[in-house]
Amino acid sequence: MKTINTLIPTTIAVVLSLLLSGCGGGGSDEKTPTTSPTTDQGNGSTDNSSKLTETQALEKITSVLVDDVILPSYQLMLTESEALQNTTSEVCMKSEFTEADLTNLQTAWNKTNSAWQVARTIKFGPISDTYIYSQIQYMPIEATKIANDVESILTEGETFENGFPSSKHQLQGLPAFEYVVFNQDEANAFLSSQNQGQRCAYLNVIANNTVTLMDEVVTKWQGEYGEQFKAGTGSFSGHKGAIEKYLTFWFEYLELINDEKIKTPLGEILPGNPERLESAFAHVSVKNIQTNITALEQQFNGATEFGFDDLLVEVHDREDVKDEISLHFKAVHAALGLIENETLANLITTETGRVKLNEVSTSISELRAIMASDFVQVTDLAPGFNTNDGD
Repeated sequence: MKTINTLIPTTIAVVLSLLLSGCGGGGSDEKTPTTSPTTDQGNGSTDNSSKLTETQALEKITSVLVDDVILPSYQLMLTESEALQNTTSEVCMKSEFTEADLTNLQTAWNKTNSAWQVARTIKFGPISDTYIYSQIQYMPIEATKIANDVESILTEGETFENGFPSSKHQLQGLPAFEYVVFNQDEANAFLSSQNQGQRCAYLNVIANNTVTLMDEVVTKWQGEYGEQFKAGTGSFSGHKGAIEKYLTFWFEYLELINDEKIKTPLGEILPGNPERLESAFAHVSVKNIQTNITALEQQFNGATEFGFDDLLVEVHDREDVKDEISLHFKAVHAALGLIENETLANLITTETGRVKLNEVSTSISELRAIMASDFVQVTDLAPGFNTNDGD
């Protein structure tokens, strides 16, 4: 069983200089393959019989993705959603609320949101087929829009006894919950508002709905859908087809991070677009991105089991490509490390902050580039690119 090395924050320049010096610049078509795993037979000969075939490796990856990546991610989200449900229920049983109650709600939301930032990177199958992901987090959406929409349903007489009074996804998930417990507008802030009981009833409906949705996702992956993915049957055209579908959404989310979470709020000029921040009220947008990148890297590595990194080395004898990809992940982490103690809301309003964000964006683009070129070419895996960049 392998372990994932702790990433040491460095500057992008250092990481990429290592990439260029250690891997021949990463742009050459001439690669030096690593030595294949062999077993010494004691007479000077070697035996490659224990080496995995490509078919065996792909079969192994589908099982690892379900058992060690996808299900644990969704199960963690379900667990944190249940904790949010319990905390909300306990707080909202009271007739008066304190700062401690609000802090408890905010802490529970933060934990659930962190789990969601992992789960959301895996947007296919049950979570996508009926738009569950959109019900839990509708994005992109402007901060003012979510505030106005939430306040519009907190009308006199609405008890939420029959669930949501609107079918709009932006009113059903974590962003709406975030607004209610984090917004600082005096008239509508949780502790100073005149309709605290009604706001609590609304929070209960959101928390209960999130648990219901995630329980449905976990149940389906534990059952037929997960088994079909492992076997490459059902809607999947073999193990290769299953993995290619998974990779399609892996690439899609990497692009979403860059486009929706960084470039859109950054905008073209100062002061950026603060209305388009992902977590405009809780101010955890940078942490969200860090969690996303870590999740995508762990998926690539198969958690601590057989992953795409092992596929490159053990089947294709291309440790050089694996190392290049690892260095690009380190570059992204390094760029994020330079802003981890700042808020995206502040970063987009200063020239220095915008330079740092552009460095993050560039490092993500370069990671995607090597995955879309070297990784795809070596493995012959062909994810469907849903972008306009010519892939």
